[in-house]
This record gives sequence, C-alpha cells and structure tokens, in this order.
Amino acid sequence: MVHNSFENIWRNSEVLINYNDDATAYVKNIFRPGSLQHRMLEYGPDIRLELIDGICKDILANDIPERETYIDTLLQDIAKFRTSIEEDEKPVKVYFTRAGLRRFVESGRVDNMPVKLKNNNISQEIRFKLLEQLIDDMDNNIQSIYIVNDDVFGVTDKEMLELDSNGHLIMTRSSQSGGMQFMDVSEQGLINAFHDFFENLETDSRVTMGDSAKMYIQDIINEYNSKLSSGGGYSLVKEPEEWQDAQHPQRPAAGNNIENNISPA
Repeated sequence: MVHNSFENIWRNSEVLINYNDDATAYVKNIFRPGSLQHRMLEYGPDIRLELIDGICKDILANDIPERETYIDTLLQDIAKFRTSIEEDEKPVKVYFTRAGLRRFVESGRVDNMPVKLKNNNISQEIRFKLLEQLIDDMDNNIQSIYIVNDDVFGVTDKEMLELDSNGHLIMTRSSQSGGMQFMDVSEQGLINAFHDFFENLETDSRVTMGDSAKMYIQDIINEYNSKLSSGGGYSLVKEPEEWQDAQHPQRPAAGNNIENNISPA
C-alpha cells in the first residue's frame, strides 16, 4: 500500500531526504518550474493554484508572521508556476479522492496549506468559487484531474505526495496542530516507483478523468448548491464583474509495494 510505503520511507529516511519545516521554503519548492510533468497525490482537491489576493486575505489567519509579505510571495510563485505550465503546455496532474472532494465542499477543510487558516477551514462561498475556477483550469489545460475511488487511494488525509517538475519526490505530512513537515526525496528508485504508480492510476477503471472528472466536480457543486439554495444558504451564482475582474490580477490567464514498484490495485 502507498500508506505503508510512505511510513517506511518516513521512518527510515537518511541522506536521500531533506526535511523542511519552513512554509516559505516549501512554497518555493513546490512551485518551481522544470522540464518534467508535475504530479500531485492528495486526499482532497488541490486549490493552491486557484488562490488570488482577495481569497488569500479572506482565508489566511491574521496572526501569520509577515502575513502580507507571505501572501505576496505565494502569489508570485503561483503566477510563475502557472506561466511555466502555459508555456510548456503540460498541465499539472492532480489525483484526489471522491470522499476528499465531498469533505472539502461540506467542511472547507484543506490539508495542503502550509500556514494556518482562519477558523481552520475555508468559508462556504469561497469553496464553490475555488472549484469553479478549478473547472476553468481544466478547460484551459492548467490542471488535469484524476478522481480516485476511495478504496484505491491508499494515502490518508494527512499525507501528500508530489513528483515535481525537476524530478524530485516531495512527501508532506500535516499534524493535528496544523503544522506541516516536508521531505524532498532524490533517490531515483523511489521516484521511478511512484512515477509508475501514477502511470497505473491513469489507466485504472476506478479513476475518473478528463471530461468525466469535470462533469463529476460540476455535479457535486450543483448537488450541494441545490441543498444550500433550498435551505436558504449560499447559492452559487457567478458574480458579474467583481469576481471576474479579481480572478487574475496576480497571475497570467489562463504493480506492488513501493520497494518493488507500486500499483494502484
């Protein structure tokens, strides 16, 4: 299982892994352009590429040290990363679970943010906006989404794996306190095994991808929006110019076990 492999690597890591607890360094590490396909495996949808200035100010805790500087740096790094995706025409591939998508819509909980959120979650209104923008990114070839059946996944909501565009494997674990620890793995055998695992996911019948993934996300949005509307809650309506004009000011438009190669089965 991927989770067991994650545990073994975490416990037995030595010189092949660099630990990092600094959020700013983590952001720079994740959003660095390179020549390879960038892949992310996590429990719920990845909303980091959808962040803009107004949303960051709404969702990030007010007591973050040098908060304004952190937000500026984050948005600059996201903009650079999006530019590299558009120039290389290689969308980020993101793999997450059906349960993780529903949990995000219902609770606004995210596990991949290296800094504290207000109230430890994202507000209802912003959740829908982020998912709508995610669909736009799928249309614009910024993200390629793979929604994985829960029984196939094998990683908990505390863990995240990334094969970055420079060929490194980045393993992330979040804690109960809201902190995160990051490991940068450079051992080629491990990287190749996880690469094979991702390749296998993309041919697994239990994984929803392409237009089907986009329709699935839209159906989830519509389902929860209908419940909220009938109950007098937030209704997902595209806000005319205020939201549209604010969307892009800071960024450009548009196997086996790990020891022997992982497989999703």
